[in-house]
Formats: sequence, structure tokens, C-alpha cells
Amino acid sequence: VPAAIPAAHTGRHPGAARMTSTLAFLVAARRCEIHDLEQLARSCELVQAVSELVHHLQGERGASNLYLASGGVRFGPERAARIAASRAAEAAVRAWLARPEVCGAAPAQAMPGGARLFTRIAIALHALDGLVELREAIAHRRWAAQEATQRFNRVIAALLSLVFEAADVAADPAVSRLL
Repeated sequence: VPAAIPAAHTGRHPGAARMTSTLAFLVAARRCEIHDLEQLARSCELVQAVSELVHHLQGERGASNLYLASGGVRFGPERAARIAASRAAEAAVRAWLARPEVCGAAPAQAMPGGARLFTRIAIALHALDGLVELREAIAHRRWAAQEATQRFNRVIAALLSLVFEAADVAADPAVSRLL
């Protein structure tokens, strides 16, 4: 209600405009809180999925080292089981990243963290793309255990950087620390 129009001419109580404005801002604040919580939930899902993948890759790294240290004689079945678990966890991460609300969202609706987070995602995906070559080299024992470990460490480091970035974008610093 414009200030130039007296309240008597609007048919409303003088405080009605202020009340409407107050309620509108309270509703807007609640919508922002809901949006922030939805983004936090997505960040938590990403952190959980990537953390699970890191866990499986660490197991694969250990089994691969034992396989290489034995000259390919031992730990082959254990390594194969670890690879299968890692692949399943990787598929879950890639499926999560392919969701429309993650990769196809408008900038206002995208994951919090924007360019920094998406850059970390791209780096992590690039590192994951190198797993095929890494596994092939280990299977044919082209590398020593130390080289394989370093390569696994680079993949894991890229994933952990993604976890830290995803956790860092939470609106509440205490929540970031918990993630």
C-alpha cells in the first residue's frame, strides 16, 4: 500500500501493510532455510557416497599391493572382490553426480559451492577415469607396489579434496566441521 494513500481509503487497518510485509519476509526466510537444508542434504549425500568409495579404494589399494608383492601369486581373488566393491561404489557416485538436480540445475538451484565444487568434481572424475589403466597395469604387474600405491593415493586425494569442498559449503561452519 503506497504511503500517500491514507489507511481510511484502503479499507485496511494501518498496520495491515506492515503485517503483510512481515509475514512475507518470514515466509521468504523459511523458504531460504528449506532451500539451504535441501542443499545441505545433497552435500551430505555426496560426502557419504564419496567417502564410501574412498573406503573401498583403500581396500583395493591394500589388496593390490599384496597381489603385487606376492608376484601375482596370492590375493588375486581378494583383489577381484575389492575391485568389484570399488566399481559398485564408483557407479553410485557417478549416478549421484548424473542426477538432474546436481548436473543440470539452474545456477540458483545448483549444488552449493558453485565453481569450486564443480572443479573438484571434474578433477575427481578425471582421477576415477584413470582407474581402468591402473587396474590393468596391476593385473599385468607392470608397476611395483610403490608405484601402484602412489597412483591410488592420487585418486583418493582427489576424492578427499572433493569431500572437503562439499563439506566446506555448508551454511553453518559447525555442520561443515561435522561433515
